[in-house]
Amino acid sequence: MPCRRGAGLRRKDQVPAMNTHRAHVSTTLLDRVSHWLQQAALSGETLENLVQGFCERLAASGLPLNRVHLSFSMLHPLYDALGFTWMRGKGVTVEGYRADTSPENTNRFLHSPYYYLLTNNLDHMRRQIDPATPSEFPVFDDFKALGVTDYIAFVQSFGESAGQGMMGSWATDAPDGFSDNVIEALLRIQNSLAVAAKMAVLGKLADNMLTTYLGGNAGKRVLSGQIRRGDGDTIRAALVMADMRQSTMLAEKEGRQVYIDTLNQFFDAIATPFNRQGGEILSFVGDGFLAVYPCGRHREPSQVAALAAMGAVRQATARMTELNIDRKRQGLGKSAMASACMSAMSCSAMSA
Repeated sequence: MPCRRGAGLRRKDQVPAMNTHRAHVSTTLLDRVSHWLQQAALSGETLENLVQGFCERLAASGLPLNRVHLSFSMLHPLYDALGFTWMRGKGVTVEGYRADTSPENTNRFLHSPYYYLLTNNLDHMRRQIDPATPSEFPVFDDFKALGVTDYIAFVQSFGESAGQGMMGSWATDAPDGFSDNVIEALLRIQNSLAVAAKMAVLGKLADNMLTTYLGGNAGKRVLSGQIRRGDGDTIRAALVMADMRQSTMLAEKEGRQVYIDTLNQFFDAIATPFNRQGGEILSFVGDGFLAVYPCGRHREPSQVAALAAMGAVRQATARMTELNIDRKRQGLGKSAMASACMSAMSCSAMSA
């Protein structure tokens, strides 16, 4: 795809631009996209599937899009926002954003179109991108490499709450950029997207909270209506318990904030392996947690669960070693994992 229009060259890894000479927008097809959004919201479609399906249908309706980015503020224990980037012919990639991110990422956001919109209290911003002129924002350098000619960024609130909403952008590589009727179509479909996305975000928030505090299986049962006192199932599972060594001493010696920061690093390092291979963290207790690997009553499924749990223990131990090396490099103390407790596993019946 050419960086300078008319140069006749295209990078091999790029998808050819659409033939979009003053693209005509079909209101009938656009209405079908809006209808699909309504049905997706009613059926409880996940946020990722909603974004993927929306972008593919919008492009299929004839809108000359080569890139769409959508970000949603989230209530989640590991990140503050969730971003989706759709590229024509490549699908959707997902990325979680944290407020306490690296200085490099923070600086990039402070020099982004989104920050410009927020600080100037704007709903939309359009920029036509010329590869021959200096970039107004650093991200425009990436767009030039993609052959983007026109760009529209927007902010959409989900209501009165300032903390909930959607930020996004549309980009095209059409030689003439976005025509007025395409811009009108994008503004029109944006409201339908916001309504459907709000429903998906609320559903994901409920799922995140129940998964975090009850565990994946128990959270799904609560969402399905199993909420009466005493409701539960008896299951067999391999159990893994772990906590952080000398945490009380750390809290007394270094203070509250250092303790909390260290505990967050500890959980970030060890939690991931226990949410794979059929396992899940059932409960966080102070500076520790309880993970379960459900299994059947016979020997073979019990062995599979126990091996999966031990595999997670080894991965978590390796991640802790990397974390401690990194902390030592930064002049911080070790964040040690109670390996003796990690290795104490059993396959037993439990109620959940």
